[in-house]
Amino acid sequence: MHFINRSHVIENILRFTLAETGEVPSVAELRNVFFQCLNNRQSIRLSATPNASILFSDSDLARSDVIVGMVKSEGVVTNAEVEEKERSYVTRNIKHALMLIRHLEPRLAGMIDLLVSDFVIIDAIGLSGGTASNALGCIWLSPLRQWTTIDFAEAILHESIHLSLFMGDVVHGLYISAKKVREPEAMCISAIRKVARPVDKALHSACVAASLWYFYAALGNDGLAATFVLPLKACLKNLQEKPSFFLSDYGKAVVRVTSDYVEAGDPLRLPDYIGAQLTTI
Repeated sequence: MHFINRSHVIENILRFTLAETGEVPSVAELRNVFFQCLNNRQSIRLSATPNASILFSDSDLARSDVIVGMVKSEGVVTNAEVEEKERSYVTRNIKHALMLIRHLEPRLAGMIDLLVSDFVIIDAIGLSGGTASNALGCIWLSPLRQWTTIDFAEAILHESIHLSLFMGDVVHGLYISAKKVREPEAMCISAIRKVARPVDKALHSACVAASLWYFYAALGNDGLAATFVLPLKACLKNLQEKPSFFLSDYGKAVVRVTSDYVEAGDPLRLPDYIGAQLTTI
């Protein structure tokens, strides 16, 4: 699947950095060059350290207008600072969650490494985390105190899929028109919330649900994995009924490969990883 395919993500980032700099960086330099390009293009300042930084509510990034606005648009942010003991717990669990994902599928962990510069920990009521298309490279999380390493890993994977899709949209375009996806006839059943949402939200939900289907099956939790299947199929069916009106050719391809993966019925058999190449720039 495009959004969970490290090689495809590499190609998207290569295309993006080429457009921004006029040069194609080596794969070894790609992460650093990518985040430098994002810092030049976005109003937020990513840490761009060799490994993802874990920041808290007292950091400049957490206090930026983009992050504050993103969180406020979805919920209420508390003013409580995260205590040192809590920070250690969160930091340890994020690191363990990344190790767990790497154990399950190293290429998936490699994709997350390329897409995420910063995890920003914010205390938000009723929210677990988020991303935004104008804050590429950043994931904010609001973990509950009872979260396990698996909960952290699910949240990180969930939000990384959004970042991957945002990059696909930047490079290829997922939709024919940003305005049309919000029209009443563009509503589709969400694979996550199981209610009607705009087609862009529904597409993201399908990709997240497919990834979580794989994640829980890889963990051996077949019961939880199975709960994603019926809502996912309903969402994909809805999306396939409407693509010519709202989705670009690339958006249709994302729906098609995701549907093929789900219909095959084996969550552990991910589609083949393709080699990154610049063939049609």
